[in-house]
Amino acid sequence: MADSCYLIEEVAGNKTLIDLAWNDIKCSVKTKQGTKQILKGVTGHALHGEFLVIMGSSGAGKTTLLNILSNRLQNSKKVAITGEVLANSSPISDIFYTNYIGYVTQEDTLIETMTVYECLMFVARLKTTYINKKAKVLELINLLKLDNCKNSYIGGPYMKGISGGEKKRTSIGIELITNPSVLFLDEPTSGLDSYTAMIVCKLLLSEANSGKTIISTIHQPGSEIFHLFDKLMLMCDGQIVYHGLAKNSLNFFAQCGLACPEHSNPADYFMEVLYLANSNELSKEELKRVEMLAEANKKIQKNEPMLTVPLNIDEKVYKSGFFTQLYYLLGRSVMRMIRNPILSVVRIALLAVIALMVLFFYYNMGQTGIQDMMNRNGLIFFNVACLVFCNILACVLTFPTMRPIMIKEYQSNTYGVVPYFLAQCITDVFADLIQTLSYVSIIYWAVNFNTTSFKVVVEYYIMVYLEFYIGGSLGMLTGCVFDKPELALASTSGLLFPFMYFAGFYRSGNLPKAFKWMEYTSPFFYVFQGCMKNQYEDFKITDCYVNPIGQKLDCDPLDNFDIHLSVHFNMMILALLIVFYRTLAFIAMKVMCKHLKNG
Repeated sequence: MADSCYLIEEVAGNKTLIDLAWNDIKCSVKTKQGTKQILKGVTGHALHGEFLVIMGSSGAGKTTLLNILSNRLQNSKKVAITGEVLANSSPISDIFYTNYIGYVTQEDTLIETMTVYECLMFVARLKTTYINKKAKVLELINLLKLDNCKNSYIGGPYMKGISGGEKKRTSIGIELITNPSVLFLDEPTSGLDSYTAMIVCKLLLSEANSGKTIISTIHQPGSEIFHLFDKLMLMCDGQIVYHGLAKNSLNFFAQCGLACPEHSNPADYFMEVLYLANSNELSKEELKRVEMLAEANKKIQKNEPMLTVPLNIDEKVYKSGFFTQLYYLLGRSVMRMIRNPILSVVRIALLAVIALMVLFFYYNMGQTGIQDMMNRNGLIFFNVACLVFCNILACVLTFPTMRPIMIKEYQSNTYGVVPYFLAQCITDVFADLIQTLSYVSIIYWAVNFNTTSFKVVVEYYIMVYLEFYIGGSLGMLTGCVFDKPELALASTSGLLFPFMYFAGFYRSGNLPKAFKWMEYTSPFFYVFQGCMKNQYEDFKITDCYVNPIGQKLDCDPLDNFDIHLSVHFNMMILALLIVFYRTLAFIAMKVMCKHLKNG
């Protein structure tokens, strides 16, 4: 337990000691079925130097309480919270609370292509002021017992990586590297075997002994782990039914007529006692048991000495500069693209398949006959559709996987939205440039595209590059708006098929006036116009069919498809559309982060 001797400002290892107290916390959420009360007047505390574990039945309000204490859940249109949370007697809304806390989520939000060492160094560079950051990271890796895997990839569905326990310790290390005064953890042992769970809990106990305040929800720990806990808080139906020393909990339940059977795991027994068949509608027996335990708990509560030293309300959260954030985010983004098989190998393979199809069906096209003209027109539109779709699919399928990582790091004040967004855009610039150079260089001369001048070739490279980038921009937009890849894919398909129809290839010139304006909203329209103008402006089809009365048919594809916009004008419009789509994506990302930060 924490020392009861308090100074005006008590600091251990450059860490401000913090005691938390919360009084009469109530929380209700609006649902389709009506308003549901999650917390019903919860009062408690957590002292520095202690390891407080929150346990309870499903739906008891454990995670909700944890999110309120860490200020991650706040009042909003759907959530109503009353009561107060105090840090050393100061309301957490009056101080730079995020400067003092760390939060380990239940899911390990780590980038699969980074190593353990790289994950910790990334946070150390952006959130700490250590002179020798590398030494500090290596010291923490040793503490976490991660030496054997420090240079191994985190891993995921598409690449082999470290074990679940090692991922969890890495997630804890990311929070510990900033040396927080208070550390919150949401079920850090879930999914781990008993031995690994023991390692994690011993680590948390060690951190508590160093002066930190550790608050964690844990789901059904083993008996050996249970006896490591300092303090225990049991919750049921949004109420606290026990809050005190873990070692005294068995005696408390025995006095309430609920003695734990000999040789049983106390944690398992408590979950059995607190189990509710239907948390929305308690039976009379369940309601009576919960009320009895809650009243008994109130009787044993006592006021413990708490730190009352005020925290500095003017203290600012350390945050690296804009260009530092951009530099390291850009480096991480490039590294992720190179190492991730979905972002690199699969995308390149998809482009290679498209290039092979083009070479097989359109190799060495003629330049004189009307059949050659039709083949050329089809290839131009095939390129437009395939290349845009190729980049959209790549972004839609990969961006949502980064979404939870970005949200967690943003909530932890690791970096801002602007540098993260710019890093993604800059990475796309160079990735799309490499793909453009590769693809066009493979097919352009092989299919006998227009080579009348160097200017024509360069313009086609630029048009294809804009195709790629506008596809990535649309993919980023839908990825920012929708958090699930399947929703993003469905919305993208619903958006792109009308765009394709109004591109001018399937129907042009004779569109009803009521729909004519829709052409100008389609990025495909400007890409198709620009590519057609680029390929046909300097040469004409000469071998035309003659109709029955001896007149030559119109062999000018620019007239046939009503191509009237210049190449440079189409390039300018596409550039403006890219800016427009990326701006919408940024706004969606900013709104998403602001909404989550405000609960």
